[in-house]
Amino acid sequence: MPNNKLMSSGLPNNIPVVCDLDGTLIRTDLMHKAVIDLLWRQPWVLPPALTRLAFGGRLEFKRRLAKSWIPDPATLPYRTELVERLRQMAGTRTLVLASDRKSVV
Repeated sequence: MPNNKLMSSGLPNNIPVVCDLDGTLIRTDLMHKAVIDLLWRQPWVLPPALTRLAFGGRLEFKRRLAKSWIPDPATLPYRTELVERLRQMAGTRTLVLASDRKSVV
């Protein structure tokens, strides 16, 4: 749950608000959601992706998933109270969505 004291810190409006995606703005991790969605919709994608995980590491695994899965923003489990607070701040502050995706998704 977001900390209201941190979100109303009184910082100048020229300092952007940075919000992490996985586990903060949404209640899950996009990589986990991708694996579950692909398991149901395109299960043949997972064996090559798992091979990449075993031999290329986590980033290669994420790259393989990203080639086959694009998240649908309408279906993500957002933290509604945080979304509302960010909407309030959007009029006066620059909002930055941060992720460890390294331009993958």
